[in-house]
Amino acid sequence: MDLTSIFPPATAEKWRAQIKKELKLDSLQAIEWHNENGLVIAPFYSSEDQKRTYLPAFTHREWDICVDAGTKSAVEKNARLLKALQSGATAVQVVYAGESPEELLKTIQLEYIRSSFVVTLDNARTLLTYLHAQYAVELNCAIFCRELYTESAHTQWKDLQQEFPRVSLLSASVLQHHNANCFAVTELALALAALTEQLNSGIISKTAHIQMGAGNDYFVELAKFRALHRLWLQLAPLFNCNAELHIHVETTLTNKTLSDAYNNLLRTTTETLSAILGGAHSITVNGFDVLQPGDSELAFRMAINQQLILREEALLSHFADVACGSWFIENLTDALAEKALAVFNTIEQAGGYNAVIASGWVTNRIADEANQRQSKINSGERVVIGINKYKNTAESVQLSNDTVEQLKNKGIVNPSFEYELKNFFSHA
Repeated sequence: MDLTSIFPPATAEKWRAQIKKELKLDSLQAIEWHNENGLVIAPFYSSEDQKRTYLPAFTHREWDICVDAGTKSAVEKNARLLKALQSGATAVQVVYAGESPEELLKTIQLEYIRSSFVVTLDNARTLLTYLHAQYAVELNCAIFCRELYTESAHTQWKDLQQEFPRVSLLSASVLQHHNANCFAVTELALALAALTEQLNSGIISKTAHIQMGAGNDYFVELAKFRALHRLWLQLAPLFNCNAELHIHVETTLTNKTLSDAYNNLLRTTTETLSAILGGAHSITVNGFDVLQPGDSELAFRMAINQQLILREEALLSHFADVACGSWFIENLTDALAEKALAVFNTIEQAGGYNAVIASGWVTNRIADEANQRQSKINSGERVVIGINKYKNTAESVQLSNDTVEQLKNKGIVNPSFEYELKNFFSHA
């Protein structure tokens, strides 16, 4: 049956007229959503909003389930990673503290899995020397250094890439900016700027790696990752670079709560979904008790199982870029890309990523954005379930002063935790 013969198509103008009639509005502007990223989101979208024919933003379907090694000894990190790999994880991530690589990576066969390491300029050579001696093949491995803020540091990094070509040093992380609570547009622009700094230094690799965070604004975050895929295809050719982009995503630390901590399971699930549907290549899910002292076995297992369920039961690994052609999401992707490019151009005109870091521009911009979010949570305009709405009054959380100080020293800007601390935590 051809339903179009029964129900003739309606134009967008007819829809607008009907909405105004039903809601008794003079204008639809009253129900537009003004997103924090400066985006005006309409109450509905139609084919008339599609500016062009869209190709998929990405074509891969699988993603790697990544687990972080933690911060304990080399032996304990090794045991944690082996347990994760036996439990369904397919990638490992290590903040390398200069410990023995032999102990840290004992019986872990990196040639068969994806791996990433966060190093310093002082300890990078120790790890790279081990990897070069241990593996004669090119590894699916990324090395991140968060100290590349000077020309001499970039020169050292480039020299290391030339000396150890079997791992990719064409990498950048904006995770620290994400967890300082920046908006999606700012994070996207900083990701482009950080990668540009690497390309400007002359680093050549088959793969470019970027670390980002996934926040709780589901559709905006999904569009953010899709936008980065498309922006990279514009950026890389300017440097005669044909490296494939690899996006590693971690669930955000900016919205997790101590109260009603199991709600964090639901938060990380929506964040993981936005990363998967946005085209992340590997994802680390932080445990629901990430703000609590110690590592719980339940949180560790659930963080892996969340992704396993999305892959094995929801079958999300069977589809690539399901949002392609969606009038709303394509519109959102284009708008984020356009605004991020404008911020990126501002950064480049100011001297590039390192220059705006040194000048304090990044710190000031993100602090302003974080303050906006804090204000909205304090007023209740931005809802946090179990915190400023639907509080679990039967729950009592007590914190020691030491625990509070540990959380404050993590370098995370978390308005939800600040609200908890101010309004209903008792600590001694």
